[in-house]
Amino acid sequence: MSIHAPCAHLNAVAPDLETIFVLDSHLQMADGFVRCTECETHYLLEMVDLTSEAVLYRVSRLNAETVAKTVRSLNKGSCDLDRARNEIFTLSNSACPLDALLLYANGGYTGLVPNPRPDLPAISWRELPCDGTLIAALGKDS
Repeated sequence: MSIHAPCAHLNAVAPDLETIFVLDSHLQMADGFVRCTECETHYLLEMVDLTSEAVLYRVSRLNAETVAKTVRSLNKGSCDLDRARNEIFTLSNSACPLDALLLYANGGYTGLVPNPRPDLPAISWRELPCDGTLIAALGKDS
């Protein structure tokens, strides 16, 4: 399977993803590492939109060994305040973004959805409107 393609389980109606590490949160996970419980494929999820009932994530495929190393290092901590940020930046830069987005609604992931805005900038959710417009464009606001 290509590193640029999602695992078959991510295309399911309700993919079973386990959160490995939360990088940032806002009401719930905004950015973090998850893995498919069926095949162990690892992903970086980055919030791009939210409503009171749903969160929409940009999805990038990650190397499992690199995620494990990074998570071990982050859990270990460091007196170097920039180290964690640099490790996350390095891992994020090695990620392979997918063309689709992942919707989380009603307490679970609902599978990949087409990106309604292919020109969506690759910036932090903190710099995006996150006002529900992308989710509304999917026709799935809950």
